[in-house]
Order: sequence, then C-alpha cells, then structure tokens
Amino acid sequence: MQRASVLQLKIARKLCYSFSVALTLVLLSFCLMACGLASECGATVLNSACHTNKVQHYEELVVVDGGAYRKAYNLLSADLQASEPYNDFIKNANYTLKKGCWTIGAIHVSQRNSLTWDVGVELTQVSCVDITPIAYYDWRFQVQKQYGLFVITSLGLYPTGSQNQ
Repeated sequence: MQRASVLQLKIARKLCYSFSVALTLVLLSFCLMACGLASECGATVLNSACHTNKVQHYEELVVVDGGAYRKAYNLLSADLQASEPYNDFIKNANYTLKKGCWTIGAIHVSQRNSLTWDVGVELTQVSCVDITPIAYYDWRFQVQKQYGLFVITSLGLYPTGSQNQ
C-alpha cells in the first residue's frame, strides 16, 4: 500500500509538472512574439510583459530544466557577467538555487522607470518526497532594457518568514 501511494504521488507530480511546463511554454511563446513585435514596431505597451518573461525564462532554465546554467548566465547583463564569472555563478545559490525541489509561486512586478523593472518571485523549497514546504524565499530580479533587449542586471535570493511575507 505504501509503495502504491508513493507511485501515485510521483505520477501526480509528473502530471502537474508537465502541465506547468506546457503552460509556461505557451505563455513564454506568446510573450516572445509580443516582445518581437514590440521591438519591430517600437510599441512600448508590449514591453511591460517582456521583463516578466525574461525572469520566467530564467526560472525555467534554473528550476525546471534543472541546471541549464549557461543559458541562464547568458540572460544576465554584460556588467553582471563581468562581476560574476561563470565558474562562480554556477556555485552561487543566489543565481542557481540550492539543489532540491522547488515550487514557483506568485510573481510581483513594479516599474522603477521607463527602462527598469523590479520582479519578485515567491519560491518554496519543498521535500522531493511529499512536497512538504521546507523554506520560503523571495527571488528578486532587476530587469532592464539595454540596447533594445531585456537583460537581468541584478538578482538575489532572500529567505522570508512565511509564504505571505
């Protein structure tokens, strides 16, 4: 009986994961199309979604793909890459998270100015066995439009006391 429930949990987790990935890819594709249109026609309305997609793409590379670190590193600005060499980047939990299982929660966005956005992502580190929460974090990104492209100019992982803080 115990073995069956573990198997059921694994199947349910894979189904939820597959649905989340598919939904994320659809949303990402839509936004990338919108970003492409925005850069071609100079529209600023569509740019507001592009910074969020840059963060979601970064999350997908680190959390979902489980370590597509080179691709994630390439989303960082040139200045941030210069201050954090790749060999340090892959060992820094602020950038690549601790090993284990994570769930991604709400995303909070505020616009700092016409070129810069602050994006906060609620993360929960969970047990890989039964998805019990272990710790809560806020992953904070600063996204900036530089030379027509959205790049991550800073990011940090901050522990929070609870999921609602």
